[in-house]
Amino acid sequence: MGCSNGNNTALVGCLQGKEPGEFPKHEFSVLNRKKQLGLPFVPTPDGDFLPDTPPRLLKAKQSQPIPVAVGFTSNEGSYILYFAAPSVSLENASSIGWEELLQMVRLVVPGVPEEAVQTIARWYIQEGEEQGEARYRWAMEKIAGDYVVVCPVLEMARQEAEAGNPVYTYHFAHRSSGLSAPEWTGAPHGSELPYEFGTLASVVGSNHTEAEVELSRRVLQYAVAYAWSGKPMVGEGSEKKWPSYDPAKQNFERVSLQPPKAEKAPPASRCEFLASLLSKKPKALGE
Repeated sequence: MGCSNGNNTALVGCLQGKEPGEFPKHEFSVLNRKKQLGLPFVPTPDGDFLPDTPPRLLKAKQSQPIPVAVGFTSNEGSYILYFAAPSVSLENASSIGWEELLQMVRLVVPGVPEEAVQTIARWYIQEGEEQGEARYRWAMEKIAGDYVVVCPVLEMARQEAEAGNPVYTYHFAHRSSGLSAPEWTGAPHGSELPYEFGTLASVVGSNHTEAEVELSRRVLQYAVAYAWSGKPMVGEGSEKKWPSYDPAKQNFERVSLQPPKAEKAPPASRCEFLASLLSKKPKALGE
């Protein structure tokens, strides 16, 4: 950003004089190339406002006793794959093979032994056998999404529930009809936000369907009820509440154009495999 790093006082003064919009353009330049999926700036524990990192606070059961709503989309890893592997021809699934998969595992889970990299790749390929020629791309997307987003979500839900806090979990499984991203990206990260905030029209324009408008109304009801009472409702005017998360059942509410239903988190077995192989629960970025 054109600031000299020789003197800390001068450096801070220089940075304070920069326009705020300039910082996001350069924030990832501070990352090591081997950790491009990391976050450049994360909350810093100060012993007061933030006593410790969120994962450590959760582990010590020092979280606040308030309701928690947390979830994931069906394809959390697709955007990660889209931006982290620009040299791979993602549209042509048949051109993606073993070497591309290994590269993605090394990128997503840096620092693990090569034997573990190979084991992870083989396990995900077996899981995606039904995907046919797209199984390597499928495996790359799932590895990225599971390690970076989904498994930390499951772990947070488990720890919050075991601490006695009410937890409500969801799996958003709908791909918006007007989404401009390639079809293979499915329901990518953030797909639920236009429905939750009532901004569907501004995101996908006039391409959305009546069924999607109805889905947006339903999701807004969940959000309003949760904000008002701490308990999301299921169905308009229904007294039935969204069931809280049970670590033994690993129940997530599936949200799509179909009626809502509770299901075991689809990636649960994959997260258990990763946790077992890596000898620890997958941690959230920034720990």
